[in-house]
Amino acid sequence: MPSGHTSSAFAMMTVIAKRYDQWWVKIPAYTFAVSVACQRMNSRQHWASDVIVGGGIGYWVGGVLANRHPDKSKSSSVGPYLHGNRIGLAVTF
Repeated sequence: MPSGHTSSAFAMMTVIAKRYDQWWVKIPAYTFAVSVACQRMNSRQHWASDVIVGGGIGYWVGGVLANRHPDKSKSSSVGPYLHGNRIGLAVTF
């Protein structure tokens, strides 16, 4: 079974990496995704083949999503998020 955690991590990080061309975005994004894969193997939840297939699926899905919805503007914003008893940051790419 492919690793779902690895697939999700690679899909998210691929979208971020494809949106920004700077190396200082791509290297940490893919480092995070690889660390998820390593953690899944280290905790003996998956074999190496599981995380490789999961990473490939996630990279493919992230690439399709990033190409299907091209960035119309390169502006991004960060602002406060307040809703009921929740507080946080809203990040828009």
